[in-house]
Amino acid sequence: MRITLFLIAFIYTFCSYAVDCSYAVEVKVFTPKKEKITIYYETDGYLIADKKVEIKPEISGIVEEIFVKEGQYIKKDQKLVKIKQTQLNFQLERQNFLIQKQKENLNYLKTIFERKKFLYEKNLISEDEFLQAKRNYLTALQDLNTLESQLKEIQDQLLKTIVKAPFDGYLDKKFVNIGDFVSSNTKLFYLYDPKSIVLNFYLPQRFLGIVKNYQEIGFKLNNQNHNAKIFYISNSLTKNGLLQIKAKPKDLNLTYENVYVKVQFPEKIIEGYILPEMAVHMKKSKVFVYVVEDRKVKIKTINVLSQKYGKIITDTFFSQNEKVILEAPFDIKEGMDVKIIN
Repeated sequence: MRITLFLIAFIYTFCSYAVDCSYAVEVKVFTPKKEKITIYYETDGYLIADKKVEIKPEISGIVEEIFVKEGQYIKKDQKLVKIKQTQLNFQLERQNFLIQKQKENLNYLKTIFERKKFLYEKNLISEDEFLQAKRNYLTALQDLNTLESQLKEIQDQLLKTIVKAPFDGYLDKKFVNIGDFVSSNTKLFYLYDPKSIVLNFYLPQRFLGIVKNYQEIGFKLNNQNHNAKIFYISNSLTKNGLLQIKAKPKDLNLTYENVYVKVQFPEKIIEGYILPEMAVHMKKSKVFVYVVEDRKVKIKTINVLSQKYGKIITDTFFSQNEKVILEAPFDIKEGMDVKIIN
């Protein structure tokens, strides 16, 4: 009996002073470090051309010839399409005929006027007869000028049968084919200048005092990070209370538009901690981490400011003695003994 009591006392003493005889769970931990962190507001944006146009004809007619292909890069004043206009060609021939006849008539009246002028200066005819010849000549001259002005208008209209590009760019869409009837309301092509592509996005009203012209922002396109510089801030809000922003992408040569991207706008800089997402847990509305202090597990509630790309940003304070458990075992509990293995 005495031997048994002695062994029990020895084991108790050994466990108390030599080692911890309870089961210790092995865990990996890391020490959170306080640092300055930029908090970003994320929103959707899209890349769109500022310089773009839906090309329409100025006259009606039948599409006779198309000189370009859809998707082609074209230069300013390059021919795009020819519109057949039989009526204008007929008017042109008729106008040239009328002008020729009027010139012949004008030459005849000019000859009469010069003769009457000579006779009048010799006092061989009356002043009324001379003035009538002068009026006839000047009226004919005015009629010729009117016909030539009308000819210029017809020629200008005929020039419009050839539709040309207003600027350099990509002919992104073609809406007509040869043989189609078109009018001034018909869309022929959609043209945009890739050099004018800008980033367009919207921010809530609270950013009115934060966003500035020439400010640099980031955005993600096809999982790649890019930068842009703000050059336009709208002076009024949308009906949804949003502020329209435009920024010019830097070092990015784009040939396509209407591409959606994820915009990252720097909202504020805080002092806080970056935690790996695997270390953070949620139960109901409570967000917490398991920390180790003096080899014991504690539950520490945290305030989450941001969560993205596998990281959690918090402004909850961590002491130097608190180690955050990276991957907590399923059966871990507060107060449990643990053994740090990293």
